[in-house]
Formats: sequence, structure tokens, C-alpha cells
Amino acid sequence: DHSLRFASSLADASRPAPARTGEDTALLIADPAFDALHSPELPRLRGARAEVEALRALYPNPRNVVLSGTGATRAAVAADAQRATVIHYAGHAVFNDAVPGQSYLVLAGSGVTGELSADSISKMHLPRLRLVVLSACRTLPSRGGRSGGFAGLSGALLAAGAGGVVGSVWNVDDSLAQPLMLDFHRKYLRSGNAAEALREAQLSLLRSRDLAMRSPAVWAGFRYAGR
Repeated sequence: DHSLRFASSLADASRPAPARTGEDTALLIADPAFDALHSPELPRLRGARAEVEALRALYPNPRNVVLSGTGATRAAVAADAQRATVIHYAGHAVFNDAVPGQSYLVLAGSGVTGELSADSISKMHLPRLRLVVLSACRTLPSRGGRSGGFAGLSGALLAAGAGGVVGSVWNVDDSLAQPLMLDFHRKYLRSGNAAEALREAQLSLLRSRDLAMRSPAVWAGFRYAGR
């Protein structure tokens, strides 16, 4: 019945969302070619690459950047994030509840050079960034351990200046995420309201004629935090 947005404090809850002015500049990151020896437990994500390929059509701005495979390095992501108003990351995330600042996005590179940690993200200055979508596992986890819901990656992005973050509270199946992500972006581009766009996209799947799409595994794992 209502769109929901989560805030880390009452002060953050009262701050207005950054206004959309002109066409968005998007940074789309798909299935980075991480070091398999360093992270042998992580599979490559074909669904993530297909998800970003589908999103490219929604963001036709020639200044948009797509980073995938070996090109999705920490240096490239950090540089292109400075110019982006929207970032969509479809890949692996590793959440560290004991030391949230050591949570990280998995990127291309050898060993730890392929990790973009929450501590590193929080030190960035991203005032143009209105929205980050983390289509990855446990990027906005619920309060269950010492860190709560705003430590780690989502909190770091908000600290860096992002207006809001869409993240997941549990593990995400990359083969199931695409319908929700595409519908969310379509609705966000129409309204500019990320919290409402997420609600509408989730309701669309909940009411789908396809029984598989109605499953909470497809749509219920994501929430919005920020302004």
C-alpha cells in the first residue's frame, strides 16, 4: 500500500532527494572478470551480463559507460563513478558483518586489487550521484548482527554522496533479478522517485500472470535506502 524508504537517521530522512536535471549519465557494471584463484567459491554471472545489456537501451546517453569482464577494474569504476548520476552494479558482493568496512564489491583484478571495499567507497566524493542499484547478494542486509542495515556497502555509498541505494537483504539469483531490475529502471526514469519505482516494479511482479514471477524470491529481496 505504501512505498518504503529506509534512512540511517532522522536527519537523513528529512533531507530532500536530489532533483533530476536533464538526461542521466549511467555507469553500468556487469559480471567483472574477478580472480578465480582468489575467490574460487564465486561463479561467473551470465545473467548479470544479460541484465546490463538489456539496461543499455534504457540509457541511450552517449556519455554512458558500460564496464564488464576484464574492463570492470577498481580504477575504471572509481574514475567513471565521478561522472555518473546513476550506477547499476550487477555482480558479486561480499558482506562482512563483523567488520562492515571490509565488505566489498568484486571487480576485475588480481587478488585484493579486484576488491572495492566499503571503506574505500566511503572516502569517495560523488555529489552528482542520485541513485545506485546493487544487483548483488546482501548489499543492504536487514538488522540481524552487530552492523545493522546501514553499515557496509549501502552506508558507504550514502556517505560518499549517493542520493539513494537499492540493495538486497538476502542472496540474489542472477537469473531471476533481470525482470525486477528492468521494470524498476523504466519506472524510475519516468518518475524520478526510486522508492516508488521499486514498489511499483515489485507489485507488477507480484501480480504477474507468470506464477514463477510472483515468487518472493524474484521481487521481495530488494529495498531502497536514502532520500
